[in-house]
Amino acid sequence: MQINLNHLYTFFLVVNSGSLSEASEKLFVTEPAVSMQVKSLEREVGQKLLERKGNELRPTELGEIVYAYCKKIFCTVFEMTRALDVYRDAKTGILKVGMAKSLLNYLMPLVLPPFMDRHPTMRIQFEEGSTLDLMDGLVSRNYELIVTAMIPYPRKIVDSVPFTTSRLFLVGSPRNPLSRKGRITIEELSKIPIILKDSRSATRYIVLNELERVGVKPRLCVESDNLDFIRKLVKEDKGFSFLSDLCIRDDVKRRELKIIEVEGLKLEYRIDIFFLKNRTLSACGKAFFDYLLSIRRDELLDILRELEGKSRTSRKGVSNLS
Repeated sequence: MQINLNHLYTFFLVVNSGSLSEASEKLFVTEPAVSMQVKSLEREVGQKLLERKGNELRPTELGEIVYAYCKKIFCTVFEMTRALDVYRDAKTGILKVGMAKSLLNYLMPLVLPPFMDRHPTMRIQFEEGSTLDLMDGLVSRNYELIVTAMIPYPRKIVDSVPFTTSRLFLVGSPRNPLSRKGRITIEELSKIPIILKDSRSATRYIVLNELERVGVKPRLCVESDNLDFIRKLVKEDKGFSFLSDLCIRDDVKRRELKIIEVEGLKLEYRIDIFFLKNRTLSACGKAFFDYLLSIRRDELLDILRELEGKSRTSRKGVSNLS
């Protein structure tokens, strides 16, 4: 059995309105044309689908069954149409973005407001996570974009462009003698208790790779996926950790954490914007993607300098972190 969708849609409108005249107005055709399409559908299914009760046309028993499926079909089509409209219109769309916690908590509040001003009705759903969790979410299409540290990942699936760079610093409690010393050797580093992010974190990957390069096997004492928990442990002098410049900025300024320089060790890494190769960005995604690319590293640093009460034109380091 083959059913003409145009005939089906005409039948759907007739049942909704209860009359041929209202259906003809919605379809911009004559009443006889509507009647002919309904009769054609009845021939296709082999039975009558409508019957007149008083001044209204009502579906027969079989017509009720056909109408129930019509609602499913055309409601789905209407939903698809709305979704396509949203997809094309960046002003009313919804964008899902995954982001590393340090970027979401400490950078986005600084750089997002101008974008929100330009797109006041756009809705962005941000979610934080470890790098590998974000990658998994991107591949499973939970996110349209993710922003996180650059790590090896199958290039057949995802692609990326550089966004900015960041640095990891060894930090400790100001109460610790090594923190007061301010500078340690590679040999001293191998003897102190280290607190690291969990195995799905890019931070851990970057730190362990660099330590292996300089011949250090770290003495791990705690591992966690919770950045706030790690910072609290370090503040309580329960160990040392490698944390990004963004997430320790305020702690260093308040003298709750102290940066310790490690001779011969510099942990700088790239932060990328990732997207699926086989997925075309929506208008919302494209607008946000272009905005992020328009922000240069110098501009990000200027924003942070301004918050710290420093001149935007100054080219000196940001606090103790540059």
